[in-house]
Amino acid sequence: MTSRSRAVLGSAMSLQRAQAWLQSARTAEGAWGYLPDGPAMGEPTLLACAAGMSPPLRWLSEADLSWATLLAPACLRGVEAGSSLRARLVQRVLQDQAQPAETPGDYDGALIGWCWWPDTFTWVQPTAWGVLSLRGAGHGGHERTRVGLEVLADRQSSDGGWNAGTPSVLGTDLPGYLYLSGWVLLALPREHPAVPLAFEFLEQVRGVPSTMNLSLAILASLGHGRDPSGLAALLLSRQDPDGGFGQVDRTALAACALAALDGRACPLVLP
Repeated sequence: MTSRSRAVLGSAMSLQRAQAWLQSARTAEGAWGYLPDGPAMGEPTLLACAAGMSPPLRWLSEADLSWATLLAPACLRGVEAGSSLRARLVQRVLQDQAQPAETPGDYDGALIGWCWWPDTFTWVQPTAWGVLSLRGAGHGGHERTRVGLEVLADRQSSDGGWNAGTPSVLGTDLPGYLYLSGWVLLALPREHPAVPLAFEFLEQVRGVPSTMNLSLAILASLGHGRDPSGLAALLLSRQDPDGGFGQVDRTALAACALAALDGRACPLVLP
């Protein structure tokens, strides 16, 4: 058996255990909090849906998802029962936008992406989520998507990664974050000019093998046609005896990566 075959087999078994852990962590509303005993929240619930768990559509329709709205269409891609909800959420993503930056910086403040809170500055992660959701919903040619991709290119750090806001401050380069660079790569099309240098940066994940870093690196690699099997063993080694990976959001992301490694469709990985 090849190392690739062993990784796939291990991924399938670990995925079942992770999904069982997620099922046990549901709240009374059928949603998820960041911790098994925590209140239901948008981000962990949506990531659990992306990991193959049945979505609590009523809760998602009624809850205030706040900034997690930007990720919702991506996580619900392929959920036929939630198609009308997803369509409404896509419109929310199209309508929501950040404000131009009024203070000078080492970036183009006129480019408008998405933000964490209304009427604030464009941040990288919300913009990556917005682009990922719109591309997954068939709006790859929309003006909001085009500008969002420009934002992500403009905010790439000199090391090839991305940090939360700007690539540099007062002429001093800022380092990228591995998990955030994974989210951006999931949003970028394969032909985007930022991709090659970004994957050079992402090689550092082997030295900083957190569950979130590894999961997003695996998903980003698969999304761009690269082989992440060398990362699979690192991720599998982080699974707890009870099948989880600590928090709900981390377990859900790990389950997404394990499903993708097993050859299953993952809504966060665009075709």
